[in-house]
Amino acid sequence: MNRFVMFLCAQLAMAGLVAETIQLTSTRELRIALERGEPVRMVVHYAKCRLRTAGRTAETAPDAVAGMAIGAFEYFAPGAIGNDKGFLAFSASTLIEHRTYGLVINYVRVRVFDNDAVEISVQYFKPRTHEPLMRETYSSSLHDGRTDTSAVYFYRK
Repeated sequence: MNRFVMFLCAQLAMAGLVAETIQLTSTRELRIALERGEPVRMVVHYAKCRLRTAGRTAETAPDAVAGMAIGAFEYFAPGAIGNDKGFLAFSASTLIEHRTYGLVINYVRVRVFDNDAVEISVQYFKPRTHEPLMRETYSSSLHDGRTDTSAVYFYRK
């Protein structure tokens, strides 16, 4: 009996280690995964995004890739808060060292709309005073598994 229990535990542990990563290719799939409590990660290829900073659209965005796990989130159906389109919202803040500003709080807010459009707002703040130092807004779309121009990928395990 003990060998069977140990065998079963080993099989279950190994199954968790080799769980397949699955790309979510629509806002609907993303929302279902989050509502089920599944772990979801976002990966952004900023160079493929449209960048707005200081009220202007930049010609290019930085060639950078970032990722984050989605923890807390909210979904607002169309009209729930006076919004025309339904959207998922989530955010994260991290203390980072910036080459110009030194230590900053990097606050990232993401909105994923029902039509698969994605808006990412990035802001830097001074850690002690929370004085804003920089704000940029990136926009793209959720990668549908086919379109190479989309910059935002979502994965679940």
